[in-house]
Amino acid sequence: MNALKEGRFKVRFGPALVACGVLLGTFTLSGADLAPRSPEPRSINPAAVTTNSIAGPAPQELAARWGIEVKALRLSANGNLIDFRYRVTDPEKAAIMGSAKIRPVLIDLDSGAQLHVPSMPKVGQLRSTTQRLVAGKIYTALFANPTGAVKKGHKVTIVFGDCRAENLTVDE
Repeated sequence: MNALKEGRFKVRFGPALVACGVLLGTFTLSGADLAPRSPEPRSINPAAVTTNSIAGPAPQELAARWGIEVKALRLSANGNLIDFRYRVTDPEKAAIMGSAKIRPVLIDLDSGAQLHVPSMPKVGQLRSTTQRLVAGKIYTALFANPTGAVKKGHKVTIVFGDCRAENLTVDE
């Protein structure tokens, strides 16, 4: 206690702890900046949606067409983020997934809400971007969900340019 009063007590914050604080503070304080950027959510025609759920029979179709296998789609950070993880099975087909020029969108089929991957000033996009994807490696994208529009059990479509992973179920 005397060391604290005399100013001899020093607290050291490592770069990782500071980065976590900045990241969490940004999500908390600037939720309006993370809202969907389109003026109105697009409506999705449920009849046009295929069944590419994580546990369904269509993962082979996703791997054959886009070169990826969905590993996880779950709520994270107390529901403020949606964590999307995928394994690359064919780097050439999945090349669009690693492009920094593509702005991925997560569309909630229940509400029509569109979630985007936030971009932090010093960190960049909260997703894996690389010029060359590696087969067998798992990549990730974090979608901002500041209003809690997407909940456990909701069906969503994830769009990376032309690549569409449709009718995926959000886990907890």
